[in-house]
Amino acid sequence: MEANRVVLVWCTMGDSKGSLFGQERVRIRESGWTVIQEIPMPPCEAAGDHGAENPRLTKIQTVVRMIPELEDSADNSNHVGVFTDLIFGAFHQNLTMMHQMIENIILADTLEHSVD
Repeated sequence: MEANRVVLVWCTMGDSKGSLFGQERVRIRESGWTVIQEIPMPPCEAAGDHGAENPRLTKIQTVVRMIPELEDSADNSNHVGVFTDLIFGAFHQNLTMMHQMIENIILADTLEHSVD
């Protein structure tokens, strides 16, 4: 953690519930990081001498690596497209939820400090 930057790092492993493509389970390893950084803004000319604060922006960047572990089988190559769609759909939902939670925390913090 730095004054204007926070880095979140994670590594998880999960198993599918039930069978997928006739396999007992599919294990997925996921690792990644998210960088939350305040972006400096030039002084706001519209504020003039009225004491208004300069606008603040926050940049959120995420990198994720997902690795499926499938049992060795010649049939696996037939399921790659379906499996990829499944993983991307789940990933998109998780990423959207994670970014929404981060935005909520930043907003709550901003509102709390603007009242002071």
